[in-house]
This record gives sequence, structure tokens and C-alpha cells, in this order.
Amino acid sequence: MAPAPSRRGDDGAVFDSAVAARFGHVRRLKEIPYGATLAIYGPNVVGRALHRMIAEQRSDLTVFCFLDAFRDGELEGLPLLHPKDTARFVQQVDLILVTQLDKLDRIAKNLALYPADKVRISYACNFQLFGDFSKKTPPRWSEKVAFVRSQLDSEGQAVWDILTRGIHEDSLFALTRYLQESGKTELNYLEKAGALKDGVILDGGAYDGRNTIDFLASVGTRGRVIAFEPLGFAAFSETVKGAVERFGNVEVEAAGLWSQDGELAFHHSGAASSFVNHGGAPDAAADRVPVRSIDSYVAERGLERLDLIKLDVEGAEIEVLKGAVKTIETLRPQLAVTIYHGADQYIEVPWHLVRQLERYRFTVDVFSPVGRDAMIYATPL
Repeated sequence: MAPAPSRRGDDGAVFDSAVAARFGHVRRLKEIPYGATLAIYGPNVVGRALHRMIAEQRSDLTVFCFLDAFRDGELEGLPLLHPKDTARFVQQVDLILVTQLDKLDRIAKNLALYPADKVRISYACNFQLFGDFSKKTPPRWSEKVAFVRSQLDSEGQAVWDILTRGIHEDSLFALTRYLQESGKTELNYLEKAGALKDGVILDGGAYDGRNTIDFLASVGTRGRVIAFEPLGFAAFSETVKGAVERFGNVEVEAAGLWSQDGELAFHHSGAASSFVNHGGAPDAAADRVPVRSIDSYVAERGLERLDLIKLDVEGAEIEVLKGAVKTIETLRPQLAVTIYHGADQYIEVPWHLVRQLERYRFTVDVFSPVGRDAMIYATPL
């Protein structure tokens, strides 16, 4: 299937052509008009980081609310509103900054009732996170970059160079060219996976189950998928629930993953970015949820086979890997681990993984023109 029509914007990003024709974009906070009142579309990692950046760097700006198509409520002390509920924010907001860079066609539909000239696709947070990290890195950063690169295959080295050499606008242009040439438009945890038929997959961070279905198709009717999601089966979409009930070989664990068993605060943003609060100030809106280590779970269940561990756990990847050492040593699964939930994670997660795993082949790939949806894959030799 051919990739969706796209074009390159002035900042090197790949846009859905229909959305690009309708909305503008913001690359730097200084481009936002003085004194503007804003709504941030997407209470994801980038949306929350953008909120903090605005508070720290643009005291003249006011963030009125977050917008999220999945639930109402409150996030970081601000209202969390549905984007179609324009009556609750349209009079108060001068500009909507869209931070969710996937599914832009769906976002455009949700914002159809709002004036298009007051909507901007925001890359401000992505650019600054990269820029700040490349300029203010620890002394050993270059050593880590070089060591990780030495452990990657040739394809992974090419992508790694794009992500790490300065990580400035030129890098983003190079990343855009890579995506245009490869035709990759959506995060794919199975991009580098070997044979999984009849196997066992541990899905860490299942969220609404959209990828659990792909895993189910990969293992077939005699395989097995174990999905960890703090909200459990209730978080799954109706389509996924139907498939899970029909096939019966998906086990949904209502728990998060961590380095050890216990209980942690959990925040559900509703926008494919629910997260366990593993640092920072306590969140009064968060719930307490059980967390398991992979080693503890595997031992308890007596698993003798594990073909793939997928981790997309909103910045907790290193902690989860610390709790999977024995499992990886004994069962030798493939791994697909996200590395984009914070500027430092682009380096620290691969650095941790390539040192932890012995006799593995590593590669990295990316599925977003601004460096999000980046993955490291590990395959046992």
C-alpha cells in the first residue's frame, strides 16, 4: 500500500497534505504572539513538556486548557476538555497548539468547528528538547553515543547518526528525507521482529490494545499475548475487546511494569500516553495501581517461553528493564523498546540496553519527522 500523500513543510516535517493546507505551524515559543491564551491539544509527554516550557520561558502566555478526544477531567491543574466542546473554550482561547503529530487527519476533524487560522501544529517542544539536550549534555554523552553506535547494525547506525549528530534542524531535515524514502508513517513495534508464530509476546504498555491485535495476528491462534495495562481490559477499544474475547489467547494484566513489585501513582491522560508517575511531584489526580517486575511475573506464572518483550511505558523503560534481567538471560526474547519519552532517553535507554544484553544484535528506527516514535530493537544471536 502506498503511503498517505504528504509534503515537506518549511521546517522539514512531513505533514498530512490536507492538514498542512489548513493549519500553520510553530517551531519556537518566540513565534507565539505576546499575551496569547492557549489550548494544548494532546496531554501526552510532549504536551505536558510544552506546558512546562511555556511556564518557564513565556510568562506572558496563558495556557487555558488541555484538549483530549478521549476524556474530560483535569491535568496539571488545568481543565481537560474535548476538542469538539468548543463552547467551553472557544471564547477564551487565541490559539490551539497541536502536539500530537500522528493522526493529524483525525485531529483536523475534531477541530473542524474552530477557525483554522487559530490552530498551529507545534514543534516548539520537540525542537527545544533536542536543542537543549545537544547543547547541555553530560561530558560522557559523546562516549555513550559512540559506544551505542558501535553496537548497532549498519541500518541502525544510519538512523542513529540522524538522531544524534547535533540533533538540530539539519538533522530533522535528514530524518524527514529518511522517512519519505522509507515510506514509514506509523510506529511499528514489529518492524524488526523475527518469527513469532505460536510464540508468546509480552505487551508492556498496551493502552487501548490497538497494537495487541497486531501481536495477536503475529502469534496466531496457538500463540499467546500477555498485555500489561494499568487500566486493564477496560482501557481497550470495543473492537479490541471483541477480538480478545473471540480468540481467547490474550491475557490482560491490570498492572503497570516496573523494576520490582509494588504500587505506584498512575495518571490516565486518555491520549495514548497514560503513565506511571515514577518521579516528580505527587499528582492528586493520579490513582494508585499495582506494578510488577517482569522477572517476578515470569517466575510466578512459570513461563518457559517468551519470544518478544515490547516496552512503550512513557519513560519507565529503564526501570522495567532492570526488573527483567533474569528473564532476558534465561528466555532470550526479542525486544522492541521505545526511546523517545524524554530527551535523555534517546541516549540512556539504548546505552542501558546494549550494556545489559549479551549476545544480541541491535538496531534503531524512527517513525516520526521530529524524532518521536523512535525505537531500539534487540534480537538474540
